[in-house]
Amino acid sequence: MKKFVSLFALSVLFAGCASVSVSDEKLLDKAETATGVVKSNLTVVPGSKEASGMDLYFRVQDKQSNIYKCYYAKAMFSESDALCTKLTSDGKEEKNAGNCNELLKAAGKC
Repeated sequence: MKKFVSLFALSVLFAGCASVSVSDEKLLDKAETATGVVKSNLTVVPGSKEASGMDLYFRVQDKQSNIYKCYYAKAMFSESDALCTKLTSDGKEEKNAGNCNELLKAAGKC
């Protein structure tokens, strides 16, 4: 049992480290899909990457100075797509009025 617990703890430790080592290039690829903004028009905001276990939070900015906060998860052998939300000029999440469905309404995103 001790071996199992040790192996599990070690795998969790290594899985958490995976998020920290994600390149800006990879994050821009993920953000392009999530935002609909061409990757060449995006930059990762310096100092915005925050890792927490397998989760990575970061911000990207487009050439029109719009900021998006993004979430991405990566473990040893799997990774998620990025989820990005456009922020208003005062740093709050922008409401999604043009593309609203029942799930977005229930989540308070419209």
